[in-house]
Amino acid sequence: MKKDKKKITQPAKAPAVSRDTVPFWLLPAILLVTFIVFYPALKNELIYTWDDGVNIIDNHLTAKLNSQNLKGIFTQSVGSNYNPLPIVVFALIRSNVGLEPYLYHLVNVILHLLCTALVFFAARMLSKKFWVVAVITLLFAIHPLRVESVAWVTELKDVMFAAFYFGAIIAYIHWVRNGKKILLYLFMLVLAALSLLSKIQAVTLPLSMLLIDYLEKRPLKFSLLLEKIPFFLLSAGVGVLGIYFLQVGDTLIVNQQSSLFDRLLYGAYGLGNYFIKFFFPVNLSAYYPYPIKTDGMLPVLYYIAPFLLIAFAVLVIKKFRNNRDVIFGLLFFFFNVMFVLQVLGAGKAFMADRFTYVPYFGLFYIVATGIQNFSEQKKNIAFLLKIGFLICSLIFCVLSYQRCMVWKNSGTLWTDNVAKYPKSDVGYDNLGVYYRSIKNNDKALENYNKVLELNPKYALTYNNRGNIYFDRGQNDLALADYDKAISLDTTNEKTYTNRALIYLRKKEYDKALRDFAKAEAIDPNFPRIYFNRGIYYDLVNENEKAIADFNRYLQFEPKDDGIYNSRGISLQKMGRYDESIADFTRAIDLLPTEPIYWQNRSISENRIGQKEKAIADINKARQLGLKPDPNYLRELGIQ
Repeated sequence: MKKDKKKITQPAKAPAVSRDTVPFWLLPAILLVTFIVFYPALKNELIYTWDDGVNIIDNHLTAKLNSQNLKGIFTQSVGSNYNPLPIVVFALIRSNVGLEPYLYHLVNVILHLLCTALVFFAARMLSKKFWVVAVITLLFAIHPLRVESVAWVTELKDVMFAAFYFGAIIAYIHWVRNGKKILLYLFMLVLAALSLLSKIQAVTLPLSMLLIDYLEKRPLKFSLLLEKIPFFLLSAGVGVLGIYFLQVGDTLIVNQQSSLFDRLLYGAYGLGNYFIKFFFPVNLSAYYPYPIKTDGMLPVLYYIAPFLLIAFAVLVIKKFRNNRDVIFGLLFFFFNVMFVLQVLGAGKAFMADRFTYVPYFGLFYIVATGIQNFSEQKKNIAFLLKIGFLICSLIFCVLSYQRCMVWKNSGTLWTDNVAKYPKSDVGYDNLGVYYRSIKNNDKALENYNKVLELNPKYALTYNNRGNIYFDRGQNDLALADYDKAISLDTTNEKTYTNRALIYLRKKEYDKALRDFAKAEAIDPNFPRIYFNRGIYYDLVNENEKAIADFNRYLQFEPKDDGIYNSRGISLQKMGRYDESIADFTRAIDLLPTEPIYWQNRSISENRIGQKEKAIADINKARQLGLKPDPNYLRELGIQ
């Protein structure tokens, strides 16, 4: 009898997931689309009316990257915020290209592309399925609420903190899955620290790590918390520092103006709005003002919002409590947005598009896994579902492209804001600043008057309107506005400096010097104090004091040709001709087309007997259009 051959059965293998599941072209394709969508941002200006001024243009710490400024960057706050790493980048860029906006915007766009790549790799680690990875990455890349973080130079801190944040998430997943190696753990700590030094919003990183544990089905043990203690300590330390700087500034002032109950309503309404704008990203604005109360009551939607959120939470618990994808996504979103819901109060607006830059990853994850699971269950309509997603993505691309152009400059930005919020006092004030910058003082005055109709206690607008009257030589009106601004806010060094200039015009020199001193006491790093006071000392021939102020000013603004010239004149008056020639030469190097600089250098050269050089310089001044004093020409032997 023939024996049957023994059938050898191979053990069943789990289906291997090929790298081809997520094709190699997906990431480059998404990055290309993203670059096209955000390309208009590269042509935008700096928004000096909305923190680009505070962080870059008027920030003396960015004027030059040296050891002294580097120390200041890491030991001081800027605009009541502590985010030193972006300020270092601003200083590096400004040291090389000055205030030309292109490179600033290019850095933001490149970092957004990097964040998109990191999100791709994080999604790739969490799921090998094409549509999950594609949906998460594409939505993160092109969602219209990305625009504020990318097109606004100040929000370098957003894309920078996110890059380190997602880098830490990727490293953590590796650490959990591939053995808990000490070097990788230390690397995660470094990334966490860099993220925190970029933006305080990174304090939520250890909470996100716990959510990764939940998604990875790690057993809930005390050890999960224990291994994250260094991360919690880092977050707590930077969080306390951030709150301290907010209190030192005025950005927690809403706490004094609104009750805890109102602030809870603001938080609930803001949270609800973030959900709505996730699906319907329309009516976006750079500034969302707090609501105006009527008879002591907020708009009715603010009272309804908490109940809607509670109902939503009950529904999620009832329907999705065992769905790890939904729970992970919602908690990731909530944990990363909860500290910016303005319940504490940190600014003039109760919500901001930029606050969603990292939190929306959680909602993107829910949508992506939802599309994937629904497509697998309903294969007959999967194609239509995916086509619908692509159409939606195309719409988002168009909206983001258009939104980038709204951030073109202060004029386009605040015109958009007041169109959507006609009672936006901040919007009208910033429009006034913009119109003054383009020499349209009539439009500026119109906007300032509109602000004061809406909010008669807006101190900054009185200062700004005073500047219009100052430009027009209406000294009494300017003085009245500066007085009003100071009565409402005694902490603004700019207003004291401006009022000092009015006193100088009125020859009330003692009052002017007192205001300069008050401004210096408020902010000794405000350069215009030393600029203006130095000019005054020069006019009254107090040359040593003038030189001291000019020296201080040039520490902040080392490329101001006019002040080199002014300091040269003071030195010239004191008979220090060699030093004055050096200053006039520096002024000429910075602006060689200004004839007065050539004439001033000629005078100093003549005083020390360098007659040939003096003649050459005065002739250059004449070529540039200057008509010198005939007596000086005769002194040089020139007809």
